[in-house]
Amino acid sequence: MSRFFLRDDDANATTPPTLLARVYAPLLDAGHPIAFATIPEAALDTRAPDGTREAFLSPDWPTTSGRARLHAATPLARWLRDNAGAVDVLQHGLSHERVRGGTEMGSLSRDEATARIAAGKAILTEALSRAPDGFVAPWDRFSRGALDATMRSYDFVSTAWVGADVLPARAIAAHVRERVRGTMVLRAGSCRIARHKGGLLSPRTRPEDVPSLLRFAARNAEVAVLVLHHWMWAPLDAKAPEPHPVVRALARALAPGSCARVAEITPARRAA
Repeated sequence: MSRFFLRDDDANATTPPTLLARVYAPLLDAGHPIAFATIPEAALDTRAPDGTREAFLSPDWPTTSGRARLHAATPLARWLRDNAGAVDVLQHGLSHERVRGGTEMGSLSRDEATARIAAGKAILTEALSRAPDGFVAPWDRFSRGALDATMRSYDFVSTAWVGADVLPARAIAAHVRERVRGTMVLRAGSCRIARHKGGLLSPRTRPEDVPSLLRFAARNAEVAVLVLHHWMWAPLDAKAPEPHPVVRALARALAPGSCARVAEITPARRAA
């Protein structure tokens, strides 16, 4: 039977933890763990392709060339520590800025990627008093060198499509096996790369369609990764009493115990 893996992207030092708690209350209250892909030091001037400021940056923070770095005293860091029994933390790049080619990790050499991964991992480890549980590249984009560096640093990686053009040679055989079986989990040595089938859930999703979308995500999959973005589910009215109907529908559709944590997917945990 497939396990689901709930992955929320883009939490950062500008993110109010009250927003996460409110948006995901139906899932957390039902005992479904969530893995928060967290930006160690978010670039405050990151722009979307249309030139607007990226939506994961809180409007309460100024648009500058600086970075919002996570520290132990940051409200988000405290919330993640306090809820360690219900959430995992994944490293989400270093700054989520568009370093080259429109992405952070998509055009880096292995040495460049190694330095960014190490810097971000150190920030999160100090802020959370524990190492991150895995890695997610901003925009799910890796260069071959960046993916190689990530697999040397982490035993768990979540991303979208990966193919022979970006996989290191040692992972090609595992990629072929995964594609033949369609399990969505590539097993390369101690590393597990959990792929997803795209952004299946959005505020435009009809709540009644959530069960069928979960069946599609789980088809043949060893682990069905569901990618969420908390800023998408934030209510337009800050005083709205209820979480988004799609999030409530997701919580109802997931069976008890159907969601996995990183430790249940990886064979062993690598030391920080």
